[in-house]
Amino acid sequence: MTSPISFVVLLCIISYAKSKIYFQEQFKDGDGWKKRWILSEYRNDYGKFNLSCGQFYNDPEENLGLTTTEDIKNYAISAKFPKFSNKDKLLIIQYATKRFTLPYDDCGGLYIKV
Repeated sequence: MTSPISFVVLLCIISYAKSKIYFQEQFKDGDGWKKRWILSEYRNDYGKFNLSCGQFYNDPEENLGLTTTEDIKNYAISAKFPKFSNKDKLLIIQYATKRFTLPYDDCGGLYIKV
């Protein structure tokens, strides 16, 4: 006899197997990200980005990502991805951040636009 939990696990596995990744960035090619990511030119006082695994990490290559390089600055960056349609499908957008509070960091935040 099959348990309901086994059925749910099976459905999750099937859903994962049928899913499609439209955009994924792992920053594993050194400075190659500079060709894929576009720095905004809307203003000329944006801060600069670099690659880092941050202060706390498990694996420096697996945890590599974009980092801001200047305190008390605004940042804007984007990357293109292929045109797609998720009509009648669920779209999941997932990203991870590490944000460290500075002594003078009264207000700060981040957001993503698609």
